[in-house]
Parts: sequence; C-alpha cells; structure tokens
Amino acid sequence: QFRAGTQLGRFVWRQVGQQTQQPLRSHFVPRHLRRIQLSDPSARSFPHCVFHGNFIYVHGGSTGKTYFNDMHRYDLLTDSWEKVAVSGTAPTPRSNTSVTKLGDTLVLTGGTTHASQHSMGQTQMVHRDIYFYDLAKSVWFKSGEGLGSPRSDHASLCMGDPANPTLVVVGGTSGRCFDVDMARTVDTYRLSMGDAGVYTATPGKKFSFLTTRMLHCLVKIDSLTALVYGGRTPHVEQIGMPHFRTDAWLLRFNPSFTDCEFSRVSVEGQDTYNGLYPAYVRDFARVNDCIIFFQKSMYIKPSLDYDVSEGICNFDEERKPTGDEIYRQDYFHTFILDISGVSDRQTVRWLPVSKNPPLLAPRYRLLHATVRAGDALYVFGGSIVQRSREPEASNHLYKITVLKDVVR
Repeated sequence: QFRAGTQLGRFVWRQVGQQTQQPLRSHFVPRHLRRIQLSDPSARSFPHCVFHGNFIYVHGGSTGKTYFNDMHRYDLLTDSWEKVAVSGTAPTPRSNTSVTKLGDTLVLTGGTTHASQHSMGQTQMVHRDIYFYDLAKSVWFKSGEGLGSPRSDHASLCMGDPANPTLVVVGGTSGRCFDVDMARTVDTYRLSMGDAGVYTATPGKKFSFLTTRMLHCLVKIDSLTALVYGGRTPHVEQIGMPHFRTDAWLLRFNPSFTDCEFSRVSVEGQDTYNGLYPAYVRDFARVNDCIIFFQKSMYIKPSLDYDVSEGICNFDEERKPTGDEIYRQDYFHTFILDISGVSDRQTVRWLPVSKNPPLLAPRYRLLHATVRAGDALYVFGGSIVQRSREPEASNHLYKITVLKDVVR
C-alpha cells in the first residue's frame, strides 16, 4: 500500500453539496474548494477523526515506516490547528486501530505496528489493548482488560443502553497467516464506569460471523442493530490480487447482548457507477439515511474463486476507462449508499451522483479518515495514489464548501 506512487496526505476536505431538482438521495453536487497552508499534523494514513464541540480531533496513523500516537485538533471557528497536550496512559504509536465515540469519551481498540523487516516483507505487531480518551480533560486511560486477542483492521461501535453500554467489535485480522477465525468474530465487552470516572471493559459473549472480512464499514442503525457492508477478505484468502466484498449484513442483538442474529441485506443499484466501486469502505461519513464515501475508485468483477452470491470480487485489470469514464475515474470519487430501507425492507441502494464535479475534488485517496462536522463533511490525510507513480509531499488543508440544505 505504501509503494512508489503513493503520496501521504495532510489534507482536510470540507465537502457539502447543492440541492437540485431531486433530494440528497438522488444527487450530490460538490460546489467549491479552498486550500489552506497546513503545518500540523504530519502526513499519515489510517488516522482517525472525531468531531466534538467545535473541534475535529485527529489521532494516530502511519506513513508505513513511522507510527503516530499524537492527538491534534482542528478548530472550526478559528480555522486553525493545535497539538493537544495529553496526559495519562496513552496508546503506543500505531495504525489500523478502531475508534468509536461514547459521549465525551473515545474508545480505541487494537491496531498494528510493523515490528521489523525481513525478506518476505514486514512483520506485524498487532495489539489487543483497549484505551479510553476523555475529550474534556485530554486524559488517556488504559483498560485493565483488553481484547480477547490481538486485532487490527476491525470495526467497533458502542451500542445498547448509554448508561450501561456494550462495545461491539467486528472482524479484522490478528496479523497471523492462515488465521481466518478473527475475520469472522464478533466480540462484545461490557463498559462500566468506576468511582474515579474511568471506564473498564469486561468481556461478554462472542459470536461467529458467517463471513470473513476486514477494513469494512460498520454503521449503527439503532441501539441494538448494526449494518456491516463490504470490506476485504483476510490475507490467507488472497491469491494474487485481493478479494473485495460487496455484500451487506444486519447484526441484531438482544437487549442483554447474549444473542445475535445475522441476516443478509440486498444491495441494489450495483451498476450505478458503471462498474466503479470505492476501494476501501472503512472511511465514511453518515448523513441522515445515507453513507458517503470519498474514495479512489476501482473497476471490479466477480471473483472466479467464489460463487457470485457471496459478493466477493476482484480488481478488473483488463477494463480500461473510455470517454466520460476517464473523467469520472480520475476526478470523482464520491459514492453514496442509501440505507433508509435496511430495517423494514432489508435493502440498501447505491445512488447516482452528478457527473459534473469540479476538477479539485478528493482524488486518488485511500486509507484516510472521514467525519461529519455540523453542515459539512471533512476528509483528512490518507494515501494518494497517482498514475504518475511519483511521490509528492503534501502539507495543505483543503475545504470544499457546500450548501446546508444537503445535510439538513
């Protein structure tokens, strides 16, 4: 992922849209781009962004060689960055973590650090820690009980009763070859706050998901229901080019989180983008009943190694864009998934997007962080893969302004 031709970005894109004859579920039209000189934080992929108060918080990430555990925040009111002075027991530098928000607290789980180099590539050190970050006090706390086993490239949510929440961790990888069990595991952890105002995590019930996946999208539908979409099969299942998933599932828990029902969701509009799909769906923002991805796009085709019904695909290396497709593939990487019908109709649907975007849109971007803040969407950092295959340093903040009607 960090080969020649990959540019690590220090960008924030502010993305909104213009209301057209049809509502958000049909069109999303970018309007304007502003570029601001940026000094901090440094370039990185796999960061996490969270919106809280008037700030967008950025934590962690990696350049592939250097790993970070610093905390930065962008002030939406003053249009400025600052590095946050944190205290407590902070996570060691890492990337490929999962971060979810619980009130004024961030819950960080797992992650990876490449421990050493050898002739076959990089050796991963995968973590099993659980950390809590108090956004109001800028203090880190480490849970005495970690994850059941080391895990990275997973997804997590805090669900259930806010007064007695449950942390749900789905999929991912342990970093060990031929270990596919981790990629199909759904773990639960009871979170409780002690007298000192510090959360602790207690392991709960563990479930075996029907399919393996990592780098997927996990969205809360309600306090007991979550949607899993896409992702990638673990490395052991990859011969040559990776296999990508295009299937969707609902996870329905009972109130005590001692039982979980898995049900397949129909994905409509598969041909909406003429064969183009977002490359990695772990980075997204939710706007009402829509999930929006800003991603480098790719052509995919059903995998010959799997039954088509399994929703597993490969890169389509033989397909070359022509005509208007060249413009779309190079300059426009906005994908919208409508999830309004997931609860009652068990369906999600890809939506058409305007074919007339501005030239300066988030392009060639992978492994970044996306967050909604008020009436706008922000995209930070990531790897920028260009056709020229020539790395180019970046240290700017990009803001795409939009009308408030779209995200209302």
